Amino acid sequence: MRANRSIRAAVVSALSVPLLIAAAVPAQADTRLHVENPNFNTPGVEQDGTHYHNVGVGNPAMPGWSVTHGNVDVYGRGFAKAPTGTQALSLNGGTSGTIIQTLETTPGSTVTVSWLQSPDTWSGCSTSNSQVYSAGVTDFNGSATELFNPGRPTTAGDWTRATLTFTASRFLTTLEFASQNGGGACGPLITHVVAHEKP
Repeated sequence: MRANRSIRAAVVSALSVPLLIAAAVPAQADTRLHVENPNFNTPGVEQDGTHYHNVGVGNPAMPGWSVTHGNVDVYGRGFAKAPTGTQALSLNGGTSGTIIQTLETTPGSTVTVSWLQSPDTWSGCSTSNSQVYSAGVTDFNGSATELFNPGRPTTAGDWTRATLTFTASRFLTTLEFASQNGGGACGPLITHVVAHEKP
């Protein structure tokens, strides 16, 4: 009986080895990519419920981001009402705006960009305005763009998460957010832009 127990123990021990080895191999983890000024906290804006900072084409006030069309408004924390407690960006200043930032990516990797979105929190925005905007990327393979709609304007803020996923084809990829909301001052808000890539 003792011999049988030893054989059984040896078999169980031998079968356990591959499992232990497999458990010791870490899964391939996502790598977080650097996004400069992801919460639009620069330029700093007074934190009550009324102040914002307008940024137009060629204005360097918003590090990491370049305005390539029209202009945008940076909302202070009190105005934005973001769940992260940060500032936010309205993609419509006096007119519809477009912003870009270049990300360092690995060719062949799957990149996921996510951010928080909300209808404009300014009480003067019409509730009939749907505030559509686009998010997209441009690299060696051309452009890929998706449309997003955070919903109807609300003075309280109604923040949800949006996501864009793509395969990188070069080491530098341009990320773009663009209002599709016409020329008015009311536009969708975004903040907390983060990016990860997976081999």
